[in-house]
Amino acid sequence: MRLSIIEGIYARVYSGLCMIGSGFVTKFMVLLGASPLQFSLLSALGQVAALFEPLGVAFTHRLPRRKWACVWLTAAGRVLTMFLGAALFFTARQAGIWFVLAVLFLASSLQAMGANVWIAWMSDLIPLKIRGRFFSRRNQILMLAGMIVSYVVSIYVDMFESTGGFLRWLLVESVGLGKWFVPQNQATFLAWMFVGATLIGLYGLKILAKQPERPLKKVAKGRLRDEYSQPFTDANFRRLLVFGIWWMLATGVGSAFWGPFMLKNLGMGMFRMQVYATLHGAASLFSLLYWGKFIDRFGNKTAMKICIILGGLNPMFWLFVSPSNYNILLLEGAISG
Repeated sequence: MRLSIIEGIYARVYSGLCMIGSGFVTKFMVLLGASPLQFSLLSALGQVAALFEPLGVAFTHRLPRRKWACVWLTAAGRVLTMFLGAALFFTARQAGIWFVLAVLFLASSLQAMGANVWIAWMSDLIPLKIRGRFFSRRNQILMLAGMIVSYVVSIYVDMFESTGGFLRWLLVESVGLGKWFVPQNQATFLAWMFVGATLIGLYGLKILAKQPERPLKKVAKGRLRDEYSQPFTDANFRRLLVFGIWWMLATGVGSAFWGPFMLKNLGMGMFRMQVYATLHGAASLFSLLYWGKFIDRFGNKTAMKICIILGGLNPMFWLFVSPSNYNILLLEGAISG
């Protein structure tokens, strides 16, 4: 279980820097000149890629072990993000934007397949009676690590738009980098950051490969088609599917534009966005102290009902924000966490 936490830290840092949902990817798209349609596609790619998760079953259907299928599928997805910065080599910026979207789609699809295998693998390792508490504690540690790294990177990203101040002098001018930290080099910095984040993610897979795997129980396996259709015979699964579709429709309408709205309309820098994310993450860390025990005692369904009610209030805050009062979002970030 300790290895799972260490590997998870590398995975969280990687995804926080260069995967769909990362503020740094959104910033890169803003610098490339992405349109609202392209931002909406960026947001949708994560959900579309999730459709490939069932293919993970196909990869492991006849395999005696799941570990290496998980590692190699995830590695294939992660290595692609190393090339996100290649969008800067396109003479037509629109072509570069579509290149970024294509890379993220392929990377997310492959990692979604690997994630499905990982869930089954970890479920065999973690006893059911402590699973809720373990993953709550694991998520706490992962969130904290991801926030720290994202804060540091966001400070340096904002240095490209800063013209003075003690922080710029300390981090940039004092080491002779003042001439390089200018706005026209910001996208290049992000491109190299994607390379570094990818290497971090790949090293995390080296740790994941050391994770033990319990031998699969020998059971008669039917046709792959039957395994895919079996969940649909469960009434609870069908209800969960309907809820998932409804929730994605509800959140997907606006979630694509939150990041671009902060950067372009409200004039927030990456550091300010990280403050917002920190409040969200800190509230999550605090609540996870109780959610694990709550879920173990009352179940996931009750916890989901509470979260849905609170989550429905969040969009209301965005109706009243402007460049002069966007601190209102700090309260929204805390509630959403």
